[in-house]
Amino acid sequence: MVLVKVSRITGITDPVTGNAGRQIEFTEYSSPPVPGDDMTRTMMYQLQSMLPVQLIKDMWTPKMVLFLKENEYLQLGMPFEVNDIYEVVFENGTISFKRATADR
Repeated sequence: MVLVKVSRITGITDPVTGNAGRQIEFTEYSSPPVPGDDMTRTMMYQLQSMLPVQLIKDMWTPKMVLFLKENEYLQLGMPFEVNDIYEVVFENGTISFKRATADR
């Protein structure tokens, strides 16, 4: 199981058929740091300042991108919204999404 956050949803048109669709970009999600944990924030800032700029850019690239025709999107039965967080499970050749619970 992987936690992902919807970072972008874009309307697209299939170049071959002309049918409407959606491009949904997900980034890996990790829980925010514990509030008031100044030492952790300071260490992360220092670590990021030592990394090459390209590596930092690569950290924010999508983890997974779905290209779905409009009917495929509707068949999922999940209205994805930007900043929503989902559990993604890859099992037996399938991918399943489940909205993450509040305690994660």
